Amino acid sequence: MINAFQNVITITRGDDAYITIDITDILGNEYVREEGDVITMYVKKPSDGATLESQAVLFEKTFDENNSATIASADTKDLEAGVYKYGVKLKKADDRVATIISPTDFIVEEGIA
Repeated sequence: MINAFQNVITITRGDDAYITIDITDILGNEYVREEGDVITMYVKKPSDGATLESQAVLFEKTFDENNSATIASADTKDLEAGVYKYGVKLKKADDRVATIISPTDFIVEEGIA
Protein backbone atom coordinates (compact mmCIF):
# COMPACT_ATOMS: atom_id res chain seq x y z
CA MET A 1 0.00 0.00 0.00
CA ILE A 2 1.14 3.51 -0.73
CA ASN A 3 -0.59 6.73 0.12
CA ALA A 4 0.56 10.25 -0.72
CA PHE A 5 -1.23 13.26 0.69
CA GLN A 6 0.19 16.80 0.75
CA ASN A 7 3.59 15.30 -0.15
CA VAL A 8 3.61 12.94 2.87
CA ILE A 9 4.23 9.40 1.63
CA THR A 10 3.07 6.36 3.61
CA ILE A 11 4.17 2.94 2.37
CA THR A 12 3.92 -0.59 3.72
CA ARG A 13 7.36 -2.03 4.36
CA GLY A 14 8.43 -4.31 1.52
CA ASP A 15 5.80 -3.15 -0.97
CA ASP A 16 6.51 -1.99 -4.51
CA ALA A 17 5.17 1.45 -5.43
CA TYR A 18 5.06 3.58 -8.55
CA ILE A 19 5.08 7.32 -7.95
CA THR A 20 4.68 10.29 -10.26
CA ILE A 21 5.30 13.91 -9.35
CA ASP A 22 3.87 17.05 -10.89
CA ILE A 23 6.33 19.92 -11.16
CA THR A 24 5.20 23.50 -11.64
CA ASP A 25 6.93 26.84 -11.47
CA ILE A 26 5.98 29.56 -9.00
CA LEU A 27 3.19 30.72 -11.33
CA GLY A 28 1.68 27.23 -11.54
CA ASN A 29 2.92 26.50 -15.06
CA GLU A 30 3.98 22.93 -15.77
CA TYR A 31 7.75 22.49 -15.75
CA VAL A 32 9.01 21.09 -19.05
CA ARG A 33 12.13 19.00 -18.60
CA GLU A 34 15.12 19.70 -20.77
CA GLU A 35 17.67 17.20 -22.01
CA GLY A 36 20.13 16.49 -19.23
CA ASP A 37 17.79 17.39 -16.35
CA VAL A 38 17.88 14.81 -13.54
CA ILE A 39 15.21 14.57 -10.83
CA THR A 40 16.14 12.49 -7.81
CA MET A 41 14.34 11.47 -4.62
CA TYR A 42 16.44 10.83 -1.49
CA VAL A 43 15.24 9.00 1.64
CA LYS A 44 17.08 9.42 4.95
CA LYS A 45 16.55 8.63 8.64
CA PRO A 46 16.54 11.78 10.79
CA SER A 47 18.72 11.68 13.87
CA ASP A 48 18.71 13.85 16.97
CA GLY A 49 21.54 16.35 16.91
CA ALA A 50 22.49 15.77 13.27
CA THR A 51 21.41 17.54 10.11
CA LEU A 52 19.64 15.64 7.35
CA GLU A 53 22.44 16.68 5.00
CA SER A 54 24.91 14.72 7.15
CA GLN A 55 22.81 11.54 7.25
CA ALA A 56 23.43 8.61 4.93
CA VAL A 57 21.02 8.10 2.05
CA LEU A 58 18.99 4.94 2.69
CA PHE A 59 17.87 4.80 -0.92
CA GLU A 60 17.43 7.14 -3.85
CA LYS A 61 15.34 7.04 -6.97
CA THR A 62 15.80 8.84 -10.27
CA PHE A 63 12.60 9.90 -12.02
CA ASP A 64 12.15 9.02 -15.68
CA GLU A 65 11.13 11.41 -18.48
CA ASN A 66 7.48 11.11 -17.31
CA ASN A 67 8.47 12.26 -13.78
CA SER A 68 7.82 8.74 -12.48
CA ALA A 69 9.89 6.41 -10.33
CA THR A 70 9.48 2.96 -8.82
CA ILE A 71 10.13 2.23 -5.18
CA ALA A 72 11.07 -1.45 -5.16
CA SER A 73 10.22 -3.78 -2.29
CA ALA A 74 13.96 -4.16 -1.66
CA ASP A 75 14.18 -0.42 -0.88
CA THR A 76 12.01 -0.67 2.25
CA LYS A 77 11.96 -4.34 3.27
CA ASP A 78 14.79 -3.95 5.78
CA LEU A 79 13.73 -0.56 7.17
CA GLU A 80 12.22 -0.37 10.63
CA ALA A 81 8.66 0.90 10.77
CA GLY A 82 8.76 4.60 11.50
CA VAL A 83 9.08 8.10 10.13
CA TYR A 84 11.87 8.92 7.71
CA LYS A 85 12.39 12.02 5.58
CA TYR A 86 12.52 12.33 1.82
CA GLY A 87 13.20 15.15 -0.55
CA VAL A 88 13.26 15.64 -4.31
CA LYS A 89 15.87 17.69 -6.17
CA LEU A 90 16.20 18.78 -9.77
CA LYS A 91 19.70 19.07 -11.19
CA LYS A 92 19.62 20.90 -14.48
CA ALA A 93 21.98 20.16 -17.34
CA ASP A 94 23.84 23.42 -16.59
CA ASP A 95 24.46 22.20 -12.97
CA ARG A 96 21.88 24.49 -11.36
CA VAL A 97 20.02 22.70 -8.53
CA ALA A 98 16.47 23.28 -7.29
CA THR A 99 14.62 21.60 -4.45
CA ILE A 100 11.29 20.29 -5.74
CA ILE A 101 10.10 18.81 -2.43
CA SER A 102 11.86 19.91 0.75
CA PRO A 103 12.32 17.33 3.54
CA THR A 104 8.94 15.74 4.14
CA ASP A 105 7.72 12.68 6.04
CA PHE A 106 8.20 9.26 4.46
CA ILE A 107 6.34 6.84 6.72
CA VAL A 108 7.10 3.12 6.64
CA GLU A 109 4.38 0.96 8.18
CA GLU A 110 4.51 -2.69 9.14
CA GLY A 111 3.09 -5.24 6.75
CA ILE A 112 0.80 -8.13 7.58
CA ALA A 113 2.88 -10.91 6.06
